[in-house]
Amino acid sequence: MSAPIIYIESNAALRRSMAEWLKSEGLEVTVFADGADAEHYLAGHTPEMVIANHYLTGTSGIEILARLRARGVCCPFVLFHISQDAQLFSLAESLKAYCLPLADCGTRMFVETLGRCLTDIARDRGFKMACVVG
Repeated sequence: MSAPIIYIESNAALRRSMAEWLKSEGLEVTVFADGADAEHYLAGHTPEMVIANHYLTGTSGIEILARLRARGVCCPFVLFHISQDAQLFSLAESLKAYCLPLADCGTRMFVETLGRCLTDIARDRGFKMACVVG
């Protein structure tokens, strides 16, 4: 079964603001606060895209990514994290994910960075999409 964009974030404020922003861009988004709940949902659904924090309750973002790739799901996957962990970055890259290290940044910087990443993904896939944060 097909699914829209899946957004997984344990921080309630960030989850709410990002979900509102993505929806305001005209995107269909299913939101999860817990990695285990998202993974359970994804077991029966193939997403168009996943945006996930690495540090989640239940299951980490990288574990979700690895399991999707093992199932042959090749959708864009944006993994963000707050550390500068080179191993995590390398693993995400090897699993063909966009990895966004967001050390010490606020919500606005996160939204702007994610917007640039989504615009790049859309361009690479031939879509016309511009994510502008004002």
